[in-house]
Amino acid sequence: MRNRRFLLLAATLVALNISLWVVPQGLALQRGGVASLFGKYLMRADVTELNGAETRIARGVVVSKVASGVLTISEADSKVEGVPVSSATKVTVPGVAKPVKLNAIKPGWHVLATWPISGGVPGPADSIVVEKRK
Repeated sequence: MRNRRFLLLAATLVALNISLWVVPQGLALQRGGVASLFGKYLMRADVTELNGAETRIARGVVVSKVASGVLTISEADSKVEGVPVSSATKVTVPGVAKPVKLNAIKPGWHVLATWPISGGVPGPADSIVVEKRK
């Protein structure tokens, strides 16, 4: 019985692995799909892609406005995360047609931020999605 379950699990994992190798990259998730992939309960994630690129994702409530190129957010487990930002950071609000300016973000807003990590050093955020405005 135990061997049978193990074989079933192994077969399932092999089938999943093969299907992921066969799927073309065009069907891969785009950065905009990150929020739906991880769900509404995600606090933070460190994602390493096959090519070695690293991305950090954090979700939380804005504690303070952008100061010295850092947006400070408090995550659900009370960890305070400093998200590096720059003028190239794209801020989007669902339902708003064009991107919002970075300095429009206010304390109390719920945000999802993604930014690259290169050699262990965080770069400025690629995008900040405002999930809920206070």
